Amino acid sequence: AAPAAPAADVAAPAARGNGAALRSPPAPGGNKAFALATGSVDSWCQFAKKPVPHIVEASGMMQFEMSRNAQTGHVEVSPDTYIVAFPSADGNRRKHRTGLVKIHMIPCDGVPEERLRALVTVFGTYVNRDAEFLEFELFLRPCDAALHEKLQITGGPVRFNSSTGVRESMRFDLGPSSRNIEVEEIDYPSKRVTRCRWWVGIETLRAICFAHGMSSDALKRPNCPPLPWVMCLCETRGSAASKPVETPPPPGDEQLGI
Repeated sequence: AAPAAPAADVAAPAARGNGAALRSPPAPGGNKAFALATGSVDSWCQFAKKPVPHIVEASGMMQFEMSRNAQTGHVEVSPDTYIVAFPSADGNRRKHRTGLVKIHMIPCDGVPEERLRALVTVFGTYVNRDAEFLEFELFLRPCDAALHEKLQITGGPVRFNSSTGVRESMRFDLGPSSRNIEVEEIDYPSKRVTRCRWWVGIETLRAICFAHGMSSDALKRPNCPPLPWVMCLCETRGSAASKPVETPPPPGDEQLGI
């Protein structure tokens, strides 16, 4: 039987041995430490039909890498699934509303025609019908559907600064994509959920890299070092700028206590 959409999340005090909560690690310049009830995490894992060890606050950074698979020729994203925690409306720091984010590269014909026309209008670029798009799917409970109105999306590539010895991300306002979000209630796989989708063209990703002297070879050819990228759903730094921001390495599963 398909799992039900998770109930509201209340963070339990971290505890040893009793599975009371899963706590994300603090990371300088990155995600804040917070805890989610294991019941909610388990529910989203069941919904995704696989373990989802990556948990982030909506104001934190989702970190992933993109590379072109030599066998299939497709661009793959890793990790491709995140559990995202939104703050409670009443300001209670121990309560969160959560969602599940899936990230993958799709062909142009996978983007709804009306959304494709909107993206062309907003970005002012011609879209080749052979183009690919990075698709983001945010799944929410129907009662939390209004959370998509809080999205202030930024994202950009990650580079290693040899002068400072730290990873830096270039984060840009991707608002045009979020303003063209498609919101619909669907059965996935057989439970009613709200799905929010938006897209960023692969040529946009390449252009951002090119403008800042960064290689995007991983998006064009196989057997290249993966292109690291970050995405923030609810930017809290005011107007997004391209100033580099220190970005910690992606946490391993053991850091998340899973």
